[in-house]
Amino acid sequence: MIWDNRTFNITVGALGTGTINQQNTVTLVPTLNQTATGQCVSSTNYWDIGVRGDTGPGNHGSGVTLNPLYSVLTSTSGYDSSNTAGSPAFVSQYCNGSRVPPENGGLGYQVPPGIADATVPNPIFNLTPAATVDEGNNWINMSWGPLSLVNPSTNVTLANYTATGSSVNHVPSTAPTYAPAPNVDFFGNARKTNNAVDSGAVEFGAGSGGTPAAVASVTGGPLNFGNVANNTTTLLPMTLTLHNTGTAALTGITLAFASNGTAAPRFSRAAGLLAGTCGTALAPAGTCTINVVFSPNALSAFNGALTITGSAAVSGSQVILGGTGVAVALNPVNWAPSQTRNCTTTPTGACLLDPGQLYALTNGTGATLTGIGQGTLGGTAANVANYAVVPLLSTCGAATGGQLAGQTTLAQGASCLVSVQFRPLTSQATGLKPATVSVSYTGGSQTSPLNGTAN
Repeated sequence: MIWDNRTFNITVGALGTGTINQQNTVTLVPTLNQTATGQCVSSTNYWDIGVRGDTGPGNHGSGVTLNPLYSVLTSTSGYDSSNTAGSPAFVSQYCNGSRVPPENGGLGYQVPPGIADATVPNPIFNLTPAATVDEGNNWINMSWGPLSLVNPSTNVTLANYTATGSSVNHVPSTAPTYAPAPNVDFFGNARKTNNAVDSGAVEFGAGSGGTPAAVASVTGGPLNFGNVANNTTTLLPMTLTLHNTGTAALTGITLAFASNGTAAPRFSRAAGLLAGTCGTALAPAGTCTINVVFSPNALSAFNGALTITGSAAVSGSQVILGGTGVAVALNPVNWAPSQTRNCTTTPTGACLLDPGQLYALTNGTGATLTGIGQGTLGGTAANVANYAVVPLLSTCGAATGGQLAGQTTLAQGASCLVSVQFRPLTSQATGLKPATVSVSYTGGSQTSPLNGTAN
Protein backbone atom coordinates (compact mmCIF):
# COMPACT_ATOMS: atom_id res chain seq x y z
CA MET A 1 0.00 0.00 0.00
CA ILE A 2 1.27 3.46 -0.93
CA TRP A 3 -1.35 5.96 0.15
CA ASP A 4 -1.38 9.77 0.25
CA ASN A 5 2.35 10.05 -0.45
CA ARG A 6 2.70 13.82 -0.61
CA THR A 7 4.87 15.63 -3.14
CA PHE A 8 6.37 19.12 -2.86
CA ASN A 9 8.58 21.45 -4.86
CA ILE A 10 10.94 24.16 -3.69
CA THR A 11 10.94 27.76 -4.94
CA VAL A 12 13.78 30.26 -4.49
CA GLY A 13 12.77 33.86 -3.76
CA ALA A 14 14.48 37.18 -3.06
CA LEU A 15 17.34 37.79 -0.65
CA GLY A 16 16.51 37.36 3.00
CA THR A 17 16.94 39.86 5.80
CA GLY A 18 19.21 40.04 8.84
CA THR A 19 21.72 37.23 9.07
CA ILE A 20 20.53 35.68 5.77
CA ASN A 21 20.77 38.86 3.68
CA GLN A 22 23.23 37.11 1.35
CA GLN A 23 21.00 34.08 0.78
CA ASN A 24 17.80 33.72 -1.18
CA THR A 25 14.76 32.66 0.79
CA VAL A 26 13.44 29.18 0.12
CA THR A 27 9.79 28.12 0.19
CA LEU A 28 8.22 24.67 0.16
CA VAL A 29 5.16 24.45 -2.13
CA PRO A 30 2.39 23.77 -1.38
CA THR A 31 2.42 25.43 2.04
CA LEU A 32 0.40 23.28 4.40
CA ASN A 33 -0.38 24.84 7.76
CA GLN A 34 -1.48 22.22 10.26
CA THR A 35 -3.61 23.32 13.20
CA ALA A 36 -3.06 20.05 15.07
CA THR A 37 -0.16 17.62 15.25
CA GLY A 38 -0.59 14.79 12.72
CA GLN A 39 -3.37 16.58 10.83
CA CYS A 40 -3.70 15.61 7.16
CA VAL A 41 -4.38 18.91 5.37
CA SER A 42 -6.67 18.86 2.34
CA SER A 43 -5.77 20.17 -1.15
CA THR A 44 -2.52 18.22 -1.16
CA ASN A 45 -0.51 16.98 -4.14
CA TYR A 46 0.14 13.22 -4.17
CA TRP A 47 2.73 11.23 -6.11
CA ASP A 48 3.01 7.63 -4.98
CA ILE A 49 5.76 6.12 -7.13
CA GLY A 50 8.12 7.16 -9.91
CA VAL A 51 11.65 6.88 -11.28
CA ARG A 52 14.37 9.52 -11.40
CA GLY A 53 13.70 11.59 -14.48
CA ASP A 54 9.91 11.54 -14.15
CA THR A 55 8.42 14.99 -13.58
CA GLY A 56 5.02 14.14 -12.12
CA PRO A 57 2.58 11.36 -11.20
CA GLY A 58 1.51 10.78 -14.82
CA ASN A 59 4.90 11.38 -16.42
CA HIS A 60 7.39 8.62 -17.26
CA GLY A 61 10.10 10.77 -18.82
CA SER A 62 12.72 8.52 -17.27
CA GLY A 63 11.82 5.91 -19.86
CA VAL A 64 10.98 3.42 -17.11
CA THR A 65 7.48 2.66 -15.86
CA LEU A 66 7.09 0.66 -12.67
CA ASN A 67 4.57 -2.18 -12.73
CA PRO A 68 2.80 -2.61 -9.36
CA LEU A 69 0.27 -5.44 -9.15
CA TYR A 70 -2.62 -5.87 -6.70
CA SER A 71 -1.52 -2.76 -4.84
CA VAL A 72 -3.42 0.07 -3.15
CA LEU A 73 -2.38 3.43 -4.65
CA THR A 74 -3.70 6.97 -4.33
CA SER A 75 -3.99 6.96 -8.13
CA THR A 76 -3.82 3.91 -10.42
CA SER A 77 -3.62 5.96 -13.63
CA GLY A 78 -1.18 4.29 -16.04
CA TYR A 79 -0.83 1.11 -14.00
CA ASP A 80 -2.26 -2.41 -14.14
CA SER A 81 -6.01 -2.81 -13.60
CA SER A 82 -5.38 -5.20 -10.69
CA ASN A 83 -4.44 -2.18 -8.57
CA THR A 84 -7.07 -0.20 -6.69
CA ALA A 85 -7.43 3.47 -5.77
CA GLY A 86 -10.09 2.66 -3.20
CA SER A 87 -9.37 4.05 0.25
CA PRO A 88 -7.67 1.60 2.65
CA ALA A 89 -9.81 3.23 5.38
CA PHE A 90 -7.10 3.51 8.02
CA VAL A 91 -8.45 3.80 11.54
CA SER A 92 -6.35 6.95 12.06
CA GLN A 93 -3.99 8.51 9.51
CA TYR A 94 -1.00 10.63 10.57
CA CYS A 95 0.69 13.27 8.41
CA ASN A 96 4.08 14.71 9.37
CA GLY A 97 4.69 18.44 9.49
CA SER A 98 6.75 21.10 11.22
CA ARG A 99 9.15 20.01 13.94
CA VAL A 100 7.48 22.66 16.11
CA PRO A 101 4.06 21.20 17.02
CA PRO A 102 1.16 23.45 15.91
CA GLU A 103 -0.05 23.41 19.53
CA ASN A 104 3.20 25.22 20.44
CA GLY A 105 3.01 27.77 17.64
CA GLY A 106 4.55 25.77 14.77
CA LEU A 107 3.18 26.48 11.30
CA GLY A 108 3.82 24.69 8.01
CA TYR A 109 7.24 23.27 7.26
CA GLN A 110 10.61 24.70 8.18
CA VAL A 111 12.76 25.18 5.07
CA PRO A 112 15.65 27.56 5.83
CA PRO A 113 17.80 28.59 2.85
CA GLY A 114 21.03 26.71 2.24
CA ILE A 115 24.33 27.26 0.46
CA ALA A 116 26.80 25.46 -1.77
CA ASP A 117 29.17 24.87 1.14
CA ALA A 118 31.84 23.13 -0.93
CA THR A 119 32.63 26.41 -2.72
CA VAL A 120 34.72 29.11 -1.02
CA PRO A 121 33.82 31.93 -0.87
CA ASN A 122 30.21 30.82 -0.65
CA PRO A 123 28.11 32.18 -3.52
CA ILE A 124 24.56 33.50 -3.16
CA PHE A 125 22.29 30.50 -2.91
CA ASN A 126 20.31 29.41 -5.97
CA LEU A 127 18.55 26.24 -6.94
CA THR A 128 19.28 24.79 -10.37
CA PRO A 129 16.91 22.01 -11.52
CA ALA A 130 19.04 18.88 -11.42
CA ALA A 131 19.29 15.50 -9.71
CA THR A 132 21.27 16.14 -6.54
CA VAL A 133 22.44 13.35 -4.24
CA ASP A 134 24.34 13.24 -0.93
CA GLU A 135 24.37 17.04 -0.59
CA GLY A 136 26.71 17.02 -3.57
CA ASN A 137 25.56 20.33 -5.03
CA ASN A 138 23.42 23.11 -3.58
CA TRP A 139 21.68 21.99 -0.42
CA ILE A 140 18.88 23.17 1.80
CA ASN A 141 17.76 22.14 5.27
CA MET A 142 14.31 20.59 5.47
CA SER A 143 13.06 20.00 9.00
CA TRP A 144 10.18 17.56 9.37
CA GLY A 145 8.36 16.34 12.43
CA PRO A 146 7.19 16.20 15.06
CA LEU A 147 8.91 12.89 15.82
CA SER A 148 6.30 11.58 18.23
CA LEU A 149 3.82 8.70 18.53
CA VAL A 150 1.31 10.83 20.42
CA ASN A 151 -0.15 14.32 20.32
CA PRO A 152 2.09 16.56 22.51
CA SER A 153 -0.92 18.19 24.20
CA THR A 154 -3.42 15.36 24.63
CA ASN A 155 -1.21 12.23 24.54
CA VAL A 156 -3.71 10.76 22.06
CA THR A 157 -2.08 8.28 19.66
CA LEU A 158 -1.45 9.96 16.31
CA ALA A 159 -1.91 6.99 13.99
CA ASN A 160 -3.47 3.57 13.75
CA TYR A 161 -2.77 2.03 10.35
CA THR A 162 -5.17 -0.85 10.71
CA ALA A 163 -6.69 -0.90 7.20
CA THR A 164 -10.34 -1.84 6.96
CA GLY A 165 -11.10 -0.87 3.36
CA SER A 166 -9.90 -1.71 -0.15
CA SER A 167 -6.80 -3.66 0.93
CA VAL A 168 -8.80 -6.45 2.63
CA ASN A 169 -8.56 -9.73 0.63
CA HIS A 170 -7.34 -7.72 -2.37
CA VAL A 171 -4.80 -10.36 -3.47
CA PRO A 172 -6.57 -13.63 -4.54
CA SER A 173 -4.79 -16.97 -4.55
CA THR A 174 -4.70 -16.81 -8.38
CA ALA A 175 -2.63 -13.60 -8.37
CA PRO A 176 1.09 -13.86 -9.23
CA THR A 177 1.87 -11.95 -6.02
CA TYR A 178 -0.01 -14.40 -3.76
CA ALA A 179 2.63 -17.15 -3.61
CA PRO A 180 5.58 -14.87 -2.70
CA ALA A 181 3.49 -13.07 -0.05
CA PRO A 182 4.64 -13.97 3.51
CA ASN A 183 2.57 -16.59 5.32
CA VAL A 184 2.28 -14.35 8.38
CA ASP A 185 1.67 -10.62 8.71
CA PHE A 186 3.72 -8.00 10.57
CA PHE A 187 2.36 -9.19 13.92
CA GLY A 188 2.97 -12.88 13.18
CA ASN A 189 -0.67 -13.73 12.47
CA ALA A 190 -1.50 -16.27 9.76
CA ARG A 191 -2.45 -14.74 6.39
CA LYS A 192 -3.30 -17.46 3.89
CA THR A 193 -6.38 -18.85 5.63
CA ASN A 194 -9.11 -17.94 3.10
CA ASN A 195 -7.47 -18.12 -0.35
CA ALA A 196 -6.63 -14.41 -0.29
CA VAL A 197 -4.29 -11.98 1.46
CA ASP A 198 -4.53 -8.28 2.12
CA SER A 199 -2.38 -5.70 0.38
CA GLY A 200 0.07 -4.30 2.89
CA ALA A 201 1.81 -5.70 5.96
CA VAL A 202 -1.14 -6.30 8.31
CA GLU A 203 -3.89 -8.87 7.72
CA PHE A 204 -7.34 -7.62 8.68
CA GLY A 205 -9.08 -10.16 10.93
CA ALA A 206 -5.96 -12.32 11.12
CA GLY A 207 -5.99 -15.04 13.74
CA SER A 208 -6.31 -18.76 14.18
CA GLY A 209 -8.39 -20.09 11.29
CA GLY A 210 -8.91 -16.54 10.02
CA THR A 211 -11.15 -15.61 12.95
CA PRO A 212 -10.95 -12.07 14.42
CA ALA A 213 -8.26 -11.57 17.06
CA ALA A 214 -7.05 -8.81 19.36
CA VAL A 215 -3.55 -7.42 18.74
CA ALA A 216 -2.38 -5.49 21.80
CA SER A 217 0.57 -3.25 22.56
CA VAL A 218 1.52 -0.55 25.07
CA THR A 219 3.56 2.58 24.31
CA GLY A 220 4.93 5.45 26.36
CA GLY A 221 7.34 3.53 28.60
CA PRO A 222 9.65 3.23 30.36
CA LEU A 223 8.55 5.83 32.94
CA ASN A 224 11.11 7.67 35.07
CA PHE A 225 9.59 9.95 37.71
CA GLY A 226 12.90 11.44 38.84
CA ASN A 227 13.05 12.94 42.33
CA VAL A 228 9.79 12.91 44.32
CA ALA A 229 9.39 14.13 47.90
CA ASN A 230 9.30 11.31 50.44
CA ASN A 231 5.87 10.17 51.72
CA THR A 232 4.05 12.10 48.98
CA THR A 233 2.55 11.16 45.61
CA THR A 234 3.50 12.80 42.33
CA LEU A 235 1.19 15.72 41.57
CA LEU A 236 0.89 14.86 37.88
CA PRO A 237 0.78 11.26 36.59
CA MET A 238 2.75 9.89 33.66
CA THR A 239 0.80 8.31 30.81
CA LEU A 240 0.95 4.97 29.00
CA THR A 241 -1.22 4.19 25.97
CA LEU A 242 -2.71 0.75 25.35
CA HIS A 243 -3.52 -0.10 21.71
CA ASN A 244 -5.67 -2.79 20.11
CA THR A 245 -4.89 -2.92 16.39
CA GLY A 246 -6.73 -6.21 15.93
CA THR A 247 -10.27 -6.99 14.87
CA ALA A 248 -11.60 -8.45 18.13
CA ALA A 249 -11.97 -6.84 21.53
CA LEU A 250 -9.12 -7.11 24.03
CA THR A 251 -10.81 -8.35 27.20
CA GLY A 252 -9.80 -9.20 30.76
CA ILE A 253 -7.36 -6.29 30.98
CA THR A 254 -5.46 -6.33 34.29
CA LEU A 255 -2.67 -4.19 35.70
CA ALA A 256 -0.08 -5.59 38.13
CA PHE A 257 2.44 -3.19 39.76
CA ALA A 258 5.61 -4.28 41.51
CA SER A 259 8.54 -2.40 43.09
CA ASN A 260 11.62 -3.16 45.15
CA GLY A 261 12.14 -2.96 48.86
CA THR A 262 8.57 -2.62 50.14
CA ALA A 263 5.63 -4.88 50.83
CA ALA A 264 3.33 -2.54 48.88
CA PRO A 265 4.33 -1.31 45.41
CA ARG A 266 5.41 2.34 45.35
CA PHE A 267 4.04 2.72 41.82
CA SER A 268 0.31 2.63 41.16
CA ARG A 269 -2.45 3.80 38.89
CA ALA A 270 -3.66 7.34 39.59
CA ALA A 271 -6.99 7.61 41.36
CA GLY A 272 -10.32 9.00 40.21
CA LEU A 273 -10.51 11.24 37.16
CA LEU A 274 -6.71 11.10 36.73
CA ALA A 275 -6.65 7.30 36.30
CA GLY A 276 -6.88 7.35 32.50
CA THR A 277 -9.45 5.78 30.20
CA CYS A 278 -8.59 2.06 30.20
CA GLY A 279 -11.15 -0.34 31.64
CA THR A 280 -11.30 -4.13 31.49
CA ALA A 281 -11.93 -4.25 27.71
CA LEU A 282 -10.69 -2.39 24.64
CA ALA A 283 -12.59 -2.41 21.33
CA PRO A 284 -10.92 -3.30 18.02
CA ALA A 285 -8.83 -0.44 16.57
CA GLY A 286 -9.14 1.35 19.93
CA THR A 287 -6.72 3.04 22.31
CA CYS A 288 -6.95 3.96 25.98
CA THR A 289 -4.67 5.50 28.59
CA ILE A 290 -3.19 4.34 31.90
CA ASN A 291 -1.92 7.10 34.20
CA VAL A 292 0.75 6.06 36.70
CA VAL A 293 1.93 7.80 39.89
CA PHE A 294 4.91 7.29 42.22
CA SER A 295 4.67 7.35 46.06
CA PRO A 296 8.12 6.89 47.68
CA ASN A 297 8.20 5.95 51.39
CA ALA A 298 11.98 6.11 51.88
CA LEU A 299 14.94 8.28 50.91
CA SER A 300 16.16 5.90 48.22
CA ALA A 301 15.85 4.89 44.59
CA PHE A 302 12.94 2.65 43.59
CA ASN A 303 12.72 0.33 40.61
CA GLY A 304 9.44 -1.17 39.52
CA ALA A 305 7.41 -2.60 36.69
CA LEU A 306 3.85 -2.65 35.40
CA THR A 307 2.66 -5.87 33.80
CA ILE A 308 -0.41 -5.53 31.56
CA THR A 309 -2.29 -8.68 30.60
CA GLY A 310 -5.46 -9.46 28.68
CA SER A 311 -7.06 -11.91 26.29
CA ALA A 312 -4.06 -11.40 23.95
CA ALA A 313 -0.38 -10.90 24.74
CA VAL A 314 0.48 -7.20 25.17
CA SER A 315 3.60 -6.16 23.26
CA GLY A 316 5.75 -3.78 25.34
CA SER A 317 4.64 -5.24 28.67
CA GLN A 318 6.37 -5.22 31.22
CA VAL A 319 6.82 -1.45 31.44
CA ILE A 320 9.87 -0.51 33.51
CA LEU A 321 9.26 2.17 36.19
CA GLY A 322 11.72 4.22 38.22
CA GLY A 323 11.97 7.09 40.68
CA THR A 324 13.80 8.35 43.75
CA GLY A 325 12.45 9.43 47.13
CA VAL A 326 14.09 12.64 48.39
CA ALA A 327 13.58 15.05 51.30
CA VAL A 328 12.64 18.03 49.10
CA ALA A 329 11.80 17.92 45.39
CA LEU A 330 11.33 20.48 42.63
CA ASN A 331 9.44 19.03 39.66
CA PRO A 332 9.38 18.61 36.73
CA VAL A 333 13.03 17.60 36.45
CA ASN A 334 13.37 19.12 32.97
CA TRP A 335 11.47 21.41 30.62
CA ALA A 336 12.31 21.72 26.92
CA PRO A 337 9.85 24.10 25.22
CA SER A 338 10.18 25.31 21.62
CA GLN A 339 9.01 28.82 20.80
CA THR A 340 9.05 31.49 18.11
CA ARG A 341 11.27 34.44 19.00
CA ASN A 342 9.56 37.61 20.25
CA CYS A 343 6.21 35.84 20.61
CA THR A 344 4.80 37.91 23.47
CA THR A 345 1.14 38.31 22.52
CA THR A 346 -1.99 36.23 22.43
CA PRO A 347 -2.57 34.06 19.30
CA THR A 348 -2.12 36.14 16.14
CA GLY A 349 -1.72 33.47 13.47
CA ALA A 350 2.06 33.93 13.50
CA CYS A 351 2.79 32.42 16.88
CA LEU A 352 1.15 31.25 20.08
CA LEU A 353 2.27 32.66 23.41
CA ASP A 354 3.99 30.03 25.54
CA PRO A 355 1.57 29.07 28.35
CA GLY A 356 4.51 28.41 30.66
CA GLN A 357 5.47 25.57 32.96
CA LEU A 358 4.46 25.14 36.59
CA TYR A 359 7.20 23.89 38.95
CA ALA A 360 6.18 22.38 42.29
CA LEU A 361 8.41 22.48 45.37
CA THR A 362 7.23 19.64 47.66
CA ASN A 363 8.22 18.99 51.28
CA GLY A 364 9.08 15.39 52.20
CA THR A 365 11.24 16.06 55.25
CA GLY A 366 8.66 14.96 57.81
CA ALA A 367 8.71 18.42 59.42
CA THR A 368 7.65 21.93 58.44
CA LEU A 369 9.87 23.50 55.79
CA THR A 370 10.57 27.19 56.45
CA GLY A 371 12.20 30.19 54.81
CA ILE A 372 10.83 29.45 51.34
CA GLY A 373 11.80 32.08 48.76
CA GLN A 374 10.38 33.02 45.41
CA GLY A 375 11.50 31.23 42.26
CA THR A 376 14.71 32.59 40.73
CA LEU A 377 16.35 32.08 37.35
CA GLY A 378 20.01 31.19 36.88
CA GLY A 379 22.54 30.87 34.06
CA THR A 380 24.18 33.31 31.67
CA ALA A 381 22.52 36.72 31.50
CA ALA A 382 21.83 36.31 27.78
CA ASN A 383 20.03 33.00 28.26
CA VAL A 384 18.14 34.04 31.39
CA ALA A 385 16.73 37.02 29.45
CA ASN A 386 14.62 34.57 27.43
CA TYR A 387 12.70 33.35 30.52
CA ALA A 388 10.40 34.99 33.04
CA VAL A 389 8.91 33.97 36.38
CA VAL A 390 5.19 34.82 36.39
CA PRO A 391 4.28 36.10 39.89
CA LEU A 392 0.53 35.90 39.32
CA LEU A 393 0.69 32.10 38.95
CA SER A 394 3.41 31.46 41.57
CA THR A 395 2.90 30.77 45.28
CA CYS A 396 6.43 30.07 46.55
CA GLY A 397 7.81 32.87 48.75
CA ALA A 398 6.28 36.05 50.14
CA ALA A 399 3.33 37.54 48.25
CA THR A 400 5.02 40.43 46.43
CA GLY A 401 5.27 41.75 42.88
CA GLY A 402 1.71 40.93 41.86
CA GLN A 403 1.69 37.50 43.51
CA LEU A 404 -1.82 36.68 44.71
CA ALA A 405 -0.74 34.17 47.38
CA GLY A 406 2.56 33.47 49.09
CA GLN A 407 3.90 30.52 51.04
CA THR A 408 7.02 30.87 53.16
CA THR A 409 6.42 27.59 55.03
CA LEU A 410 5.32 24.15 53.90
CA ALA A 411 3.94 21.35 56.04
CA GLN A 412 4.97 17.76 55.35
CA GLY A 413 3.55 16.75 51.97
CA ALA A 414 2.55 20.30 50.99
CA SER A 415 3.68 22.07 47.82
CA CYS A 416 4.10 25.59 46.43
CA LEU A 417 4.33 26.60 42.78
CA VAL A 418 6.63 28.61 40.52
CA SER A 419 5.42 29.54 37.02
CA VAL A 420 8.12 29.97 34.35
CA GLN A 421 7.52 31.28 30.85
CA PHE A 422 9.82 30.99 27.81
CA ARG A 423 9.92 34.19 25.74
CA PRO A 424 12.90 34.00 23.34
CA LEU A 425 14.13 37.36 22.10
CA THR A 426 14.41 38.42 18.46
CA SER A 427 17.68 40.15 19.34
CA GLN A 428 19.28 36.76 19.96
CA ALA A 429 20.07 33.93 17.57
CA THR A 430 17.96 30.80 17.28
CA GLY A 431 18.94 27.66 19.14
CA LEU A 432 19.10 26.19 22.64
CA LYS A 433 18.87 28.61 25.60
CA PRO A 434 19.88 26.61 28.71
CA ALA A 435 19.12 28.13 32.12
CA THR A 436 17.80 27.01 35.53
CA VAL A 437 14.97 27.73 37.94
CA SER A 438 15.63 27.49 41.70
CA VAL A 439 13.70 27.78 44.96
CA SER A 440 15.54 28.28 48.24
CA TYR A 441 14.47 27.36 51.79
CA THR A 442 16.05 27.15 55.21
CA GLY A 443 18.93 24.73 54.91
CA GLY A 444 19.13 24.43 51.13
CA SER A 445 17.60 24.92 47.69
CA GLN A 446 16.32 22.92 44.72
CA THR A 447 17.12 23.55 41.05
CA SER A 448 15.68 22.26 37.78
CA PRO A 449 17.10 22.83 34.26
CA LEU A 450 15.38 24.90 31.57
CA ASN A 451 16.16 23.88 27.98
CA GLY A 452 14.08 26.07 25.67
CA THR A 453 14.79 26.25 21.95
CA ALA A 454 14.28 29.57 20.13
CA ASN A 455 13.02 29.39 16.53
